[in-house]
Amino acid sequence: MKRICVLVLCSGLLVVILYLGNIFFISNRYDTYEPLRLASARLDGDLFSFQLSGFSDILGLLIDINEQVSVELANRHVLDNQEELLSIQLFNEPKRVNVHFLQRDSRWENHMFGSFTVGRGGCGPTSLAMVASTLRGEEILPCYVNSWGQRFYVSGIGVAHAMFSSPDMLRHFGLRYEAISLHDDEAIINALQNGAMMMTSVQSSNSPSARPGNEGIFTTEPDGQGGHIIVITGVTDDGNILLMDSLRPDIHENTEGWPLEIVRREIHRFIDILWTYTKDYENDGNFSHCHQS
Repeated sequence: MKRICVLVLCSGLLVVILYLGNIFFISNRYDTYEPLRLASARLDGDLFSFQLSGFSDILGLLIDINEQVSVELANRHVLDNQEELLSIQLFNEPKRVNVHFLQRDSRWENHMFGSFTVGRGGCGPTSLAMVASTLRGEEILPCYVNSWGQRFYVSGIGVAHAMFSSPDMLRHFGLRYEAISLHDDEAIINALQNGAMMMTSVQSSNSPSARPGNEGIFTTEPDGQGGHIIVITGVTDDGNILLMDSLRPDIHENTEGWPLEIVRREIHRFIDILWTYTKDYENDGNFSHCHQS
């Protein structure tokens, strides 16, 4: 009887050690990936769970999931540990809808951005409104971004590019920022595939800031050194770049995209990075809405 009791006690102790050890491994292995963003899945319902027969299967499971989901790991969401089974809650995350605004929307086209109207020179605030609204999942209108961003106006040119990496801007709109080299194809594609959005400045073919080979595909107005801000929203299965333009709905409607090399040659020749954004899950931002007139 004593031998049986000792055996049961040892077995119980072993289970507890394995349980705690696995929780420690998972929380340390995935802490920096919470919420872990994956590539897309046919998932039904808002909440579901998986039973895993071994903790080593977790990575394989995550790789196999084919819909964008958020995964919560560590001991807060361990539901069951019977017979070394681990339950993980997965929360379905709705497919992202890119929010498209036009500068010449009657609600704000006559609002002033410095000495320009938003309809004439508000591509920067309008593009940032598209990025922030899309990534935050909340409507942040161009008129609000325009009012907030007046200090970034450069007389006679338009928006200062410093606005797009400003720590104040990132905190205010709840965004994370990274500067990705315009010449790093792999980093650009990877960021877009992982849900990032980007902004850049394109030039007309007759601009003094045009690159060699520029054809003025995305803007034809000779804006001197200023250029025109557009948004990069994603990448197709063929590796083409998807765009949104605050002046042209047809750019947004083109679902085939453009080769990265074509997009690159249209960009301002003094710009060597892409302003890259993701949602800051640790900061809800401090934005509100404008009074439309």
